[in-house]
Amino acid sequence: MSGTITLLAAGLASLLAATSAAWQTADVEADPITCWWRTGGGGVRIGESFQVVLTCSLLETEAARAIADESGLEPSVVQLPPFDVVGGRRAKDVVTAGRRFVQYDYALRIIAENAFGRDISLPALQLTYRIESRVSGHSTVAAVQGRDFAYVLPPLSIRVLSLVPDNAIDIREAPVATFDEIASRAFRGAVLRIAAAIAFVAAALVAALALVGLVRRRRAASAAPGRVLPDGVILDSVRRELAAIRDESGSGWTPALTSRALAALRIAAAYDARRPVTQTLAGADATAADGQLAINGRARGVALVSGSATAGQLSHDGAAAGRTLRDGLARFTEARYGRDGAFDKARLDESIADSLRVVERLAED
Repeated sequence: MSGTITLLAAGLASLLAATSAAWQTADVEADPITCWWRTGGGGVRIGESFQVVLTCSLLETEAARAIADESGLEPSVVQLPPFDVVGGRRAKDVVTAGRRFVQYDYALRIIAENAFGRDISLPALQLTYRIESRVSGHSTVAAVQGRDFAYVLPPLSIRVLSLVPDNAIDIREAPVATFDEIASRAFRGAVLRIAAAIAFVAAALVAALALVGLVRRRRAASAAPGRVLPDGVILDSVRRELAAIRDESGSGWTPALTSRALAALRIAAAYDARRPVTQTLAGADATAADGQLAINGRARGVALVSGSATAGQLSHDGAAAGRTLRDGLARFTEARYGRDGAFDKARLDESIADSLRVVERLAED
């Protein structure tokens, strides 16, 4: 009986060993770790700092992965005699389908009297690693650690040329593109592409706004074919006309002054009530008729401007500016076309002063 149990146990052990070997053959790659050296140049000078990059490709799959002991590769720990390690850094790992890439960037130099004109090799470094397998059970996934393996880094020979020249200031070999530099360039390229896209969008918006403004101006010009002078020029001319009338009325009001004041107030009241103003292009020697104001637009020519607003058309419950212009129109209409022909100088002076302040605010707006 005991012999039978012994045979069954031996057979079961053989079956498990065969299954494990078959599983490792199917799921683990033949080379779980591969490393290589790169340097900026094959020749260096004594005392010159140069770059050496170590890159390792490790197995990284869902079924298994290679775990390397990297403690001996840190720039502060690694020893590469006869070369001195003067600096270095570890790049961020790069993971692809089935592989994980690890990279160390070292800064080396050599100071030795017997190295001139020779090929000096980096010392053989041994890297310890193991395979971690993931075994699925009924409801869990367990990680199984394999035994330790040793991987010897490939050799790298560097030619030592000569001493550094006395007049040398900065001797460098062509740099090796590391993972960090590649990632930095990719990030900078992405930022520049985003900035360019934003600039193009902003330029497109500015062009669209300019096009909309041009279309609106053309529509406004086509909707008002009689427009000769801009509103700012007309209101400024009305302001100057009222100021001149105020100064001339110091010696008394005349029918001519009241007629000029009435024409200017009608134009101002039209702008305040958002009513159209009539503009007629005339010659340089044109004379304004009763109810018109001749305005010299310089390059645009002389325009005869008139407004059709009356006191009765203005609202009685509007703003203070509208009430001021309405009262002024009523007083000057009564003075100009009244039957008695008398002028109440105090009331007309008050109206012209108040109306002048309203026109000044309209011109500023």
